[in-house]
Amino acid sequence: MDLGLWGKTVIVTGGSSNIGRSIALAFSNEHCNVVIADIDELQGEKVRNEIEVGGGKVLFLKTDVTDWEQVQGMVKKAIDHFGKIDILVNNVGWSPFGFFNDSTPERWDKVVKLNLWSMLYCTRAILDHMIERTQGDIINIGSPSARGMKTQALYGACKAAVESFSFALAREVGQWGIRVNVVHPPVPVEPVAADHIGEGSMHAPAGEGPRSWQGVPEDHRASIKKRAHPMRQIMTPDDVAAMVVLMASAPTRLFTAQSIGTPGGIEFA
Repeated sequence: MDLGLWGKTVIVTGGSSNIGRSIALAFSNEHCNVVIADIDELQGEKVRNEIEVGGGKVLFLKTDVTDWEQVQGMVKKAIDHFGKIDILVNNVGWSPFGFFNDSTPERWDKVVKLNLWSMLYCTRAILDHMIERTQGDIINIGSPSARGMKTQALYGACKAAVESFSFALAREVGQWGIRVNVVHPPVPVEPVAADHIGEGSMHAPAGEGPRSWQGVPEDHRASIKKRAHPMRQIMTPDDVAAMVVLMASAPTRLFTAQSIGTPGGIEFA
C-alpha cells in the first residue's frame, strides 16, 4: 500500500527518546524529511545520526517546546530548511505518578506546560503555514488517562484537554484541508533499550517511570504490563509509531477529529 508520504516534512516534538524516537524513525523509513524538536541535544543528535546513516533527511533543532519564542523559531528554521511542513506530531509529554493531594503547584506547572501548553504552542506556530498551503496533518499523542486513571489525575486532565482541543480544531481547520487527530497509546509505553532514551527522560533510571515500579519485583513487572493490555502483550514505541504514520497517510485522508486507541479501564494498581 502506498502511504503517500514520500517527500513530506514532519516535525516530531520530543523526537529523540522512546515513542518520539520511534515516530521520527518510522517517518524517515517512509522517505519523509524529519525535524526533531527536543531539548535533549545529545540524544537528539544520536537519533539524527541514526536517520542520516540510513539515508534519511533530518534536522535536529534544540527546542524547549514550553517556550513560545523557541517554538516559533523552531518552526521558522524547519520551514527555511525544508521549504514546507506537512505534518506535526505533538509527542512531548511527562507523566508523573502519584496522588493529587501529594502534589505541589510547582509540579502542576511542569505537567501542564509539557502536556498542554507545548501542544498549543506548536500547533499555533504551524497553523498559518498549513492554512496558506491548504493542507496539513496534526497528530497529538493522548493517553487513556484522559478517561480518568488513579495516580494520573493532573496528567489525565491535560490529555482530556488535548483531545477536546483536537476535535474542536479539526472542525475549525478542515475547510483548509487540515486534519487533526489523537493517537492514544493504550497502555504506558516504555523504551525497549537503554540507548533509546536520554538522561532527562521520565524513563531514565532516576526518572518517574522507574520510581512508579518501586516495590514491584522485576520478574513480576512484565506480567503486570501484559495484563493491562486486552491482548496480553506489551506495546512498544514502534507499535505507537506505526499508528501515527498511518493516521498521517493518504489512506486515512478523510479521517479527522478521531481518537484512536483509547480503551477504558486500564489500571495498574
